[in-house]
Amino acid sequence: MDGTVDAPGPLRILGLADDLTGAVALAAELTGGGLATPVLRAHAIDAPPEGRGVVLDTNSRRLAPSEAAGVIGRIVEALRSRIGPETIVIKRVDSGLRGPWPAELATLSKVLERAVVAATAAPALGVTVEAGVQHLAGAPASASHYALDGESFAGDALVSAMPAPAMSISIDRLGEPAFPETLGPLLARHRALVCDGSTPIHLAWAARAIVRVPEVIAVATYGLGRELARAINEGQHEPAVVQAPVLALVGTDKAATTRQVDDLRSGGWTMVAATHPDAEREVARRLLRGERVVLEVGRGGTGVRDPRHASEVAAVGARVVAAVPGVRVIIIGGETASAFAAAAGITSIEPVAEPWPTIPVVRMRAGAGTEVLAIVKSGAQGEPWWLGHAADTVVAWPMPESRSVRRMPRAFVRHR
Repeated sequence: MDGTVDAPGPLRILGLADDLTGAVALAAELTGGGLATPVLRAHAIDAPPEGRGVVLDTNSRRLAPSEAAGVIGRIVEALRSRIGPETIVIKRVDSGLRGPWPAELATLSKVLERAVVAATAAPALGVTVEAGVQHLAGAPASASHYALDGESFAGDALVSAMPAPAMSISIDRLGEPAFPETLGPLLARHRALVCDGSTPIHLAWAARAIVRVPEVIAVATYGLGRELARAINEGQHEPAVVQAPVLALVGTDKAATTRQVDDLRSGGWTMVAATHPDAEREVARRLLRGERVVLEVGRGGTGVRDPRHASEVAAVGARVVAAVPGVRVIIIGGETASAFAAAAGITSIEPVAEPWPTIPVVRMRAGAGTEVLAIVKSGAQGEPWWLGHAADTVVAWPMPESRSVRRMPRAFVRHR
């Protein structure tokens, strides 16, 4: 032994956030996805950090664009020895697009000589990207409180804020099986790609493609970091948690349910009325492209749901469940649940967990080995956020092999 110590190898993930809350959130995502990642204050770096990943707080949210770009340049030089071809650099931006992030991203792309892939949807926060434009609660970011709170705002058109030339990637194209193989050639012709998205599976598709391309910068808000960590750790570029499609069947006009559905709408869910002339095909198509869908009773001229159409919701829902493999179902309303069981030919219903009092996760069985994992609840219960939380729960829950009733794992419990 000559007493020398090998220098650390390249980082797998280098995250950059313009404030500490964003840095901690990104690090938590990466750690939750299986890549333990500490947070360091960028101004205190005097040597490249150890480990596979690190997130740096650049504390640049309120800096002028030129100053923020200078901070990024100094960080890259300090970490140059730890940035290799396989290092994924994540630029974490504010969900409302505040701060000088376009200047920071331009500097990153220039000094690292890398192209950019942005997937800035944050379904958990109600943030979506449609045709390359950032939306919050269904409206463009420029109409949100973020644009009015006094901090610098870069606008909601992501494509024009990216290093040029840039283009938008539709959800349909993102979900194509061959998209990961076409990403490299696309980046050879474009400096930046902006991925549309509204659900966790859209972020998983983007992550699956990003990890296959060397020397890339990923732009994220909240959600992409976790999927990147999962894709890296899986090695086969698939998310660790099965992202099953989710269908909510709403056959009630109760006030609690109305508030919950409105919350889903603002979070990017697709609404389809059971009275739509092609409801079954429309719901199936959207589920298969990764969207989360609410199938609801029709509305009259007053805009109020008509509970008499609950049987229509159940009938369409039953046909969709038979057509879409692995779909998870949330059924709201007792009449809707009974009608669905009859329409789907359900022969047995087995509780497998009770995450909330009186609201179980159940396994429904029909003939020919058909099974569906579902949550059944009263239309009169729950806070406005509850349906979104239930969807995340039923997606993450594995199809059980035993018949024992279990309490929800603590990781799934949401404290409010």
